[in-house]
Amino acid sequence: MKDPKEERRLRVEQLLASWAIEGFVPDQTYLDLLEAYIQGRMTMAEVDHRVDLAFGVKGYQEKE
Repeated sequence: MKDPKEERRLRVEQLLASWAIEGFVPDQTYLDLLEAYIQGRMTMAEVDHRVDLAFGVKGYQEKE
């Protein structure tokens, strides 16, 4: 079995390659979130949640 960190890095590299084909270029904030995922400091669900909050996606509004 591969190192979990390397598995996460491979997944992110594949994600970024797919996005590049579609013309999407993530900003540095998103890249930083992906790096936190690679390092094991966040899950992908947490990354998605933070992005949803940043864009005001319904269902992910934090309670005040």
